[in-house]
Amino acid sequence: MRNPFAWFRERRSVESGPYSYVDAGNWWSGTRDGPESINVIRAENLATVQACVGVISSTIASLPARIYQVANGVRTEVEDNPFSNLIANPYAVQTWSDWCEFIMGNAILHGNALAQVVSDGTGVIRELRVLPWQYVTPLRLLRDPAEGRLIFNVKLPNVPMYQVLDSEVFFLRDRSDDGLIGRSRISRSPGAVRNAESLQNFSLASWDNQAKPSAFVTPGKSTSRDGFKRFKAQFDEKNTGTKNAGRVIYGDDGATYTAMQMSPEDAQVLESRRFGVEEICRLFTVPPPLVQDYTRNTFSNAATAGLWFAQFTLLPWVRKIEAEFKRSVFGLNGGYELELDMSGLTRGDYAARWASYMVARQQKILTTDEVRAQEGYGPMPTTIGHNGGPPLDPEQPGDLT
Repeated sequence: MRNPFAWFRERRSVESGPYSYVDAGNWWSGTRDGPESINVIRAENLATVQACVGVISSTIASLPARIYQVANGVRTEVEDNPFSNLIANPYAVQTWSDWCEFIMGNAILHGNALAQVVSDGTGVIRELRVLPWQYVTPLRLLRDPAEGRLIFNVKLPNVPMYQVLDSEVFFLRDRSDDGLIGRSRISRSPGAVRNAESLQNFSLASWDNQAKPSAFVTPGKSTSRDGFKRFKAQFDEKNTGTKNAGRVIYGDDGATYTAMQMSPEDAQVLESRRFGVEEICRLFTVPPPLVQDYTRNTFSNAATAGLWFAQFTLLPWVRKIEAEFKRSVFGLNGGYELELDMSGLTRGDYAARWASYMVARQQKILTTDEVRAQEGYGPMPTTIGHNGGPPLDPEQPGDLT
């Protein structure tokens, strides 16, 4: 719950000035056209960029969200809390998964993601209203530059422009150069994306304009003018364009057959496009097998790709989301914490998982019911034993065997 009076005093202080505003550097978010930049729409036209953004955002959106209450250094999960409805349905038209995907997509592509924390008159937070970054202009308040305060001008389609304070928003950002506004990875390394885009456009143009048959039949010297016309008409009609790729061209009498092979230039383009996939995967820190690139795939690296992805790609974003939730939604002294449970991604394969459970049971770290809950089962029945024997004791390690 937010203090509505504190919020009111803060907004009146901002509105009464004497603040002045300066552009906080939104130009580098990757949304501007220019010789040294590439916009988000062009970037997402590349399948690898779309796949990287999709696998990160959808995986984080699928993580269970749990709320803990912290008291005297002890964290306790609380299902009945003031924020339960907010987590289940953060925005009127979005579920939690939809909201997370939107926030992560904006943060990855633009470097920043914004959601307005909307409270009622009593200070109870009712929703986290998403604000697409392309409709937001961040400004810095210069009454005291050391404060580093931000205010955001929001101009949604068919809606009058309005302003929100940095204390009224959930603000997730990628690495920043000035400590205020995040910078997208696309804008940091536009060359890698532009190179992949150029190769893709070159390949499309080559296929659209190609006239490369699988074989060529050369007419003999006795070919007449009419025969040449027929030959040219046949070539234009049946051997140009993508739908006719690979056909054999036939001439008149006295023809000779010549097979066509892939040129070294074509092979180099294909190899360069594969390298472009790897470059974009490096840019977003995504293992290539997760975006369907199995060029150098082996059984061992495929088996560990998910664990690597969870530790080095998802975990930094998850920690940022949890910390920003604590700042903007719960308040720094609210006593609540959000946790996005990554245990399902990091607990290993089936056999290793059950072996670790056995150790945890033997060391009395987990009970049988806690193990079953993690695997999606209900509590162990305790009224009767196996084959009508004595009741089962959920605290005995042997119950798992």
